[in-house]
Amino acid sequence: MSQEKIAIIEDEKLIRWSLKSRLEKNSFFVFEAMNGREGISLIKNEDIDLVLLDHKLPDIDGSEVLKEIRQFNVDAPIIMMTAFASVENAIEAIKNGAYDYIHKPFEFEELLILIKKALESTSMKREVERVRKEQEKIYGIKNIIGKSEEMQKVFDSINKIAQSPATAIFIKGESGTGKKNIATAIHFLSDRTHQPFLSTICSSSSENSLETELFGKETEGAYGKEIKKGLIELAQEGTLFIEEISYTTLSFQQTLLRVLEEKRFKRINGTSDIPLKCRIIFSSSKSNLKELCESGAFLKDLYNKLSLISIDVPPLRKRKADIPLLVNFFIDNFNKEFKKHFKGIKEDALDLLLSYGWQGNVRELRNLIERIMIIEDKEFIEKSDLPDEIIGKNLAIPDEVNFYLPLQGIKLEDVEKNFILQALERTEGNQTKASSLLGITRDTLRYRMKKFKIKD
Repeated sequence: MSQEKIAIIEDEKLIRWSLKSRLEKNSFFVFEAMNGREGISLIKNEDIDLVLLDHKLPDIDGSEVLKEIRQFNVDAPIIMMTAFASVENAIEAIKNGAYDYIHKPFEFEELLILIKKALESTSMKREVERVRKEQEKIYGIKNIIGKSEEMQKVFDSINKIAQSPATAIFIKGESGTGKKNIATAIHFLSDRTHQPFLSTICSSSSENSLETELFGKETEGAYGKEIKKGLIELAQEGTLFIEEISYTTLSFQQTLLRVLEEKRFKRINGTSDIPLKCRIIFSSSKSNLKELCESGAFLKDLYNKLSLISIDVPPLRKRKADIPLLVNFFIDNFNKEFKKHFKGIKEDALDLLLSYGWQGNVRELRNLIERIMIIEDKEFIEKSDLPDEIIGKNLAIPDEVNFYLPLQGIKLEDVEKNFILQALERTEGNQTKASSLLGITRDTLRYRMKKFKIKD
């Protein structure tokens, strides 16, 4: 472990010598400065862990040195030293960013305790910030990939909601669309970013265990009351993400609605109200929640409450323009993780990915790229690397395709127009690829698009 560096900014040589000698005996690395300007220069050029700053200096007042240091170094704790201590001076020093204030003459042991407490506090803050930055790197908005119009709307909603005072947010989207990534992005873009981000999945818990997990529990033990805090309490002023809210019972939904409306809750068996401080983000992969409300399977009042601030995440098949971006993103990530050297994906392989249905959404695409890159060791992902369900080998193609005419009949032009629209949607408007799917020339396709008034 490297020695912690302490800077002493003090004009009295004897005090500097005494402090330096005793601090070095306590395994600190010590720098000295005899005036304010020299001290400021020293801290600009050295990675200092703590500053001992005299209040009265020959060139600049210590309080001015403190302000200037804080402009470029916000982490190192600064302990002010003075022979003219007063409550007013102490308040001013703390307000300007000092960790604490000590009155001369002082006992070295008193100062040493203060130094160790300051360094422990700073070390803890740095560790919390390091973990926060790591989590932000993993879960932040930069890891939500998309340039499509649909995803731009999602990004806009994330930014607006993150900065809002909303305490209940609803994220709707099919399984695998990245709802948890969106929830974490909202957390890290908000002023709650330094607070905890916790999560749970409703579908994995019974009602009783879920209530205990969320609200906590009080029990009478051999040595008095035993308290188990729930996730809502542990999240403090941070964010709690509750996945798959649609799997809960009506009675639990009623309890949850009351908590959201009253902004307080009780632990199981508890008698005291606890204020709701955290933001709760809910998600559901069921697209028919509104229908469930009508049938009585989901509490309509809770649905209305959650729908006030909501985000609809589009399925991957509705934003296929993002597939090339996602593929390259996953390739870059897995190159680093698996120490591979893939440069990209061949065009014919990408075309197959673009025409596939992606029922598993982004998660399915990610799993596919991961599987290929674990097994293969080459420069490009190729068509032969893709599974049968994407290549289409498992689909029997009959020599003659039969479509059955409905008993009530059908307009042939409607069928033709519908297939043209499907082909254009599947190929993201690429007329060459659409004409190939339909077995006609591009000119014929353009003629029929004009005939049916289908815009380019």
